Amino acid sequence: MNIAMLRFPDLLARGALALLVSLWLAAPLAAHAEHHGYDDLVELFNDWREFESPPWRDGAPDYSAARFDAAHKELASYQKRLNAIDISDWPIHQQVDWHIVRAEMNGFDFNYRVLRPFERDPAFYQTIWDYKSDVPAHEGPTHHAILELWTYKLPLTTPERARMLDELKVIPPLMAQAQKNLTGNARDLCLGVEAVLADGTMLRGLKTLRKDNTGYDLRHLLIGAE
Repeated sequence: MNIAMLRFPDLLARGALALLVSLWLAAPLAAHAEHHGYDDLVELFNDWREFESPPWRDGAPDYSAARFDAAHKELASYQKRLNAIDISDWPIHQQVDWHIVRAEMNGFDFNYRVLRPFERDPAFYQTIWDYKSDVPAHEGPTHHAILELWTYKLPLTTPERARMLDELKVIPPLMAQAQKNLTGNARDLCLGVEAVLADGTMLRGLKTLRKDNTGYDLRHLLIGAE
């Protein structure tokens, strides 16, 4: 009787310990599974869009190299959240949404590492667009405060006039940024060029050399002359 009484508390303690351990092990699995739902992708997408939109500085979106350097360092954390979502049992249309978010993140990385339009492309700072794009966003890199002229109907009403004036305010500070940010060039992104020379001959250049034993690379000379 005494032995049984001594062992019974031990059994209770061991059972309680086993229960606590099993709950502790199951908790991370449950937490991990919570990130596999479509709602988690929607939440990630909203966080991503907020992150991708640059903060404003002096009345315009900040497209400085320092801002992009800092943002690119944070990109991996969003990609990690995306890759942690298991979409293997999702319906196709939801899997497509996952890949769209992935494509946006890859595009952000490609713009930073390769295209760098904020320092290479003056057209990146164009604000006024007088036509409607045939895709949800404009083709090619554009900044985040464009004025869609086609959305206005003339003559302007008082509210529409106020809206246009407000959207035009971004141009002066944005142009001031462009003067500082446009420090690079996109010559190396050009794979080839066709041009008619002064003597009527057609130049078709796909070489990557700037100069070889036949002379200067006319492709780069022509790009620089544009």
